[in-house]
Amino acid sequence: MLLALAKAHKWVFKMSTQQNIKEQINPALQVSGLFVQLQQQQLLHNISFALPAGGHLGITGPSGSGKSTLTVQLATAGWSFLTDDVLVLELANARVTAWAMRRSFAITSETYASSSFLQNTTSLDYLQNQFADKRQFTPHTTFASNFRDRSVPATLFFSELGNVERSSVTRLTTAETMSRLIRMNPWCCYDRSTASEHLATLSGLASQSTGYSLLAGRDLLEPQIAADLLARYAQAGRKQ
Repeated sequence: MLLALAKAHKWVFKMSTQQNIKEQINPALQVSGLFVQLQQQQLLHNISFALPAGGHLGITGPSGSGKSTLTVQLATAGWSFLTDDVLVLELANARVTAWAMRRSFAITSETYASSSFLQNTTSLDYLQNQFADKRQFTPHTTFASNFRDRSVPATLFFSELGNVERSSVTRLTTAETMSRLIRMNPWCCYDRSTASEHLATLSGLASQSTGYSLLAGRDLLEPQIAADLLARYAQAGRKQ
């Protein structure tokens, strides 16, 4: 069972080519607007991935919840990265593996303004336009950290912006983690013929991962502070 996650999640983690990934997972992907169908697969919305030493961490939340900004800070701090916004989940032998699908990062002018590293590296005028409110760049040539083509997720952060100086983190139960995954991707239940398989993949992800609610404060605009905070909870989750 393969399940794809799209826009509004972030995963931070060496990468094979996009063609090699397509050959390995054979996604049989059809896209219409924001709705994506895959044979025995599912597209989820809003995730990024980052990889601290010894861990695999995903950040998910609605648009505007700080996922891209946080992913940029983690990559700046030296974390490897998997993808921004789009990935595929594969459920096999009771384990969920995340595969990268998108090679570029898409950021707003606010994310650019919050990153001293990006401002010192490239001009916003040189970043390629993607949508009216976002610019895209290739992280492989921007960050010193490595790209990874796959990951076995162990920690999930559900982020939201808070008008606070210091961030706060709350541990979620497996049921709460599952509920939030479904809430982020409600259309996974629309097709009765595939809903059970899609939900099985989400359930596998929720079961193997430790979930946290992240109220993101302004302290996460400092790359090392962001890396230290998320790594601490990722390590704690692995010990449970």
